[in-house]
Amino acid sequence: ARFDRILSAKLSWRRGDSEDAVRRAREELNRPTSKDDHPWDIAGSLLQAGQIFVDAGLAEDARRAAKAMKSHLRGAPSDLALVLEWWILQACVERLRGRPQKALAMLQGIHGATGYTKASWHREHSHTLRALDRTAEADQERLLAVEMLTEAGELWEATDLTA
Repeated sequence: ARFDRILSAKLSWRRGDSEDAVRRAREELNRPTSKDDHPWDIAGSLLQAGQIFVDAGLAEDARRAAKAMKSHLRGAPSDLALVLEWWILQACVERLRGRPQKALAMLQGIHGATGYTKASWHREHSHTLRALDRTAEADQERLLAVEMLTEAGELWEATDLTA
């Protein structure tokens, strides 16, 4: 299944095989959709692929993933976590493309995030502030992200931020 394949890619990343993770993420990005696929499942897989590309520093691939997500989110409520994560992914792309001010403005426009999505917001806010040389603020945001990820049971991601 689509989601199983992208989770396998994420697992490759966790195991340190970034080349395999990126290869698998690209396969998902280029995989044709089926009429049986739910649009949000497709968007979720593309989000995971985009996050792999962000972690690998591949701005153009991450941008393609975010762009591909857009059509699958049409009609979705604006406060849906997947939609908010899409906005966060777009901010990541802007930061990677050397536009941290634009990324910061995008992040500041995201409201209503809770749980894991709020932790994702704090994580990207930390990265963006660091790109703007606002280190003390970045460290505070990183600590908030670690706390929220830990509370959400996302220990791998929390550990990544403390390493």
